[in-house]
Order: sequence, then structure tokens, then C-alpha cells
Amino acid sequence: MMPVLSLDAAGTLIHPAERVGATYARIAARHGLDADPNELDRRFAAAFATHPAPRYLPGENGDKAERAWWEELVKAVFEEEDLIDFPSFFNELFAHFASGEAWALYPDAKPFLNEAKNRGFRLIMVSNFDRRLHSICHDMDLSSYFDFILTSAEAKARKPSPLIFQMAENRLGPDPGRIHHIGDSPEADMRGPHSVGWRADLIERPKDDLLSILSRLTRPARSDA
Repeated sequence: MMPVLSLDAAGTLIHPAERVGATYARIAARHGLDADPNELDRRFAAAFATHPAPRYLPGENGDKAERAWWEELVKAVFEEEDLIDFPSFFNELFAHFASGEAWALYPDAKPFLNEAKNRGFRLIMVSNFDRRLHSICHDMDLSSYFDFILTSAEAKARKPSPLIFQMAENRLGPDPGRIHHIGDSPEADMRGPHSVGWRADLIERPKDDLLSILSRLTRPARSDA
């Protein structure tokens, strides 16, 4: 039975290729607004930390709820600004982050994925994201490493909800064996998997990296004489 490694996406394997505030300001400039990237960074961090979870309505596509969540968050970032055509701006911004060009891999990501495969792990991705994650992973040559990629939009549940982890476990098939999750959020990526009996590790960059976590996971158990 092959052990399973579950990976978060943003903050664990990938990160925005440029500061969020810089991207927002650059695209906003094309829509007639001169905004300070540093101020947008501050507002984004505040909005992201406090924005309530998406509202997944019965019978509604989860991607629709995720897109609405992002739209409301971006509105909060620009709440004091005057974007003449917010829908046009948001459409461009949302599409920008659907491309692999908007993201960068952490230097240890590909070496980690290759080494994990070499050591016999099945890999899955469990992320608070929408359908754009599939195109991002395709663009960045990540998709082939994973048995599947499960987003919160597909699960209609965001980490740390146990529902998304239970759906992932069901997709792995009967008796999937030991599952170990790695992510960058104490709440989403530690409390969430622990609630369904998975093991979990928190990656805390720059003091830690994925390869050091993998080394700890595969280190032979000590036996005292």
C-alpha cells in the first residue's frame, strides 16, 4: 500500500510571481486608476485575513461561489477608490491569475515532487481554490505528478472543513492507508486534516522547506538497543 502525500497549492508549492499589490496596481492603471502598490498590499492582507468564507448554495456551481468571493474581496481592497468600470477590471484581474505566468514555483517544489515520487508516495493536491488551479498546474507542468487535484470549489467546502478532506479520501479509493498533508496555514492545513485523522506538517518558509519535511517523514524509526 503506497503512502499518500496531500499538498496545499499557494504558499506551499507556488506563489504569485509578483507582489499582489503590484499586480492589482498595474491592472488598475489600465482601467484609469493610479493606486499605490504598497497600500494595496496592506489592504489585500487585511481583507484576505477577515473575509468570510464563500457561500456555497445548494444546486449552485462551487466555482461561481468562489468567483463571487474573490469579487467581494477585491471590492474591499478598492473600497475607497473609484474604478470607473469595476466589472471590466475584475474580469481582467481574475483571468490573469488563471495563467501559470502569474505564478512561480518555490525552488524546492519540483525536487520535492520528484523525490516523493521516487520514494513511492502517491501525491494529491487539496487546495482552497477554484477551477483556475487546474489550468495553473497544467501551465506549470505540475498536473502529471498528482493522482488528482481537488479544489474547494469542487468540494463546496474550504479547508479547514473536514468535508474537503473526506472527499479527497473517498477519491483515493477504499483503505487508502496513511495520508499526510503539508501546507502553510496552521488553521487550514493543520487543524483541518487532523479533524479527519490525517497527519499533517506545517511548512514555515524560509526556516523550513519541503525537502526537509520529506526527509523527516522518510527517516527510519530509531530502535533503542
